[in-house]
Amino acid sequence: MTEQEWQPSEDPDALLVEFRGVGNDPRLREWCCECLRRVWEHLADEGREAVTASEQFARGAITEAELAVAREKAESAVRKLTSYGEKNAQRAAAQCASQEIDALGIARFIGWGAAYAIGSPETLEGQQQLARERKAQLELLRQIFAVN
Repeated sequence: MTEQEWQPSEDPDALLVEFRGVGNDPRLREWCCECLRRVWEHLADEGREAVTASEQFARGAITEAELAVAREKAESAVRKLTSYGEKNAQRAAAQCASQEIDALGIARFIGWGAAYAIGSPETLEGQQQLARERKAQLELLRQIFAVN
């Protein structure tokens, strides 16, 4: 995809469609981790550990078994949380520690989960916050996957 084809899109999901056949692309994992780092303060410690483990896994620094442990811890921490946004972000962090990340399943889920930590479609202000976060995610996608 050329830069001219990327520029008109205003929706991260539309760009993720372009990568639907890409399984476990390191850039896709990087995008997921970066989306969650944008909402770091909304993650429980176990969610932060899952994101860090995902980054380490991408570098070959930890095993699949260690990644799975981080994911399980992040998933179990969801029950302790009370806010809608924090639960969404935490679930997204757990998914970030998946062994494989696909564009239209896990990556899309992570993007939306992280965005819902910031905003909610229930109020006008929440919708605006959600739109801003999705736009920031779009810019991250452009930076990470840009073809020159």
